[in-house]
Amino acid sequence: MVSVDLTSVGKSAPAGSYEVIFTDYKMKKTQKGDDMAVLELTIDDSDEDNADYNGSKFWQNLVLTPKSLFQFKRSAIALGADAEDLDGVIEVEEILDELKGNRAIVVVKDTGDEKYPTAVDRLTATDL
Repeated sequence: MVSVDLTSVGKSAPAGSYEVIFTDYKMKKTQKGDDMAVLELTIDDSDEDNADYNGSKFWQNLVLTPKSLFQFKRSAIALGADAEDLDGVIEVEEILDELKGNRAIVVVKDTGDEKYPTAVDRLTATDL
């Protein structure tokens, strides 16, 4: 017989700050057809302050339009990219591939939405 613990299934981490690892990303299109990088951020198992949520995931949608590129750049720097490497024309996937496995702090906010009660507000560097 197989037993599983469903205690935390379906529970999302509340608003707050969490140490995360950038574990993966996907390139997608928005409903408007714009390019978007969707970052997968996993709460680090060594984050003892948030042990109930270790392994939980957040996703950050970074739309790659001229007006929103600052968010991509800010997140990439928080994940350890050198700001000098983020000047001029860059290959988004190349940068993200280099950053996989890096750590950051994710700041999560309340949305007021019952279905999706929290959302990523921003990433900051772990050394802040």
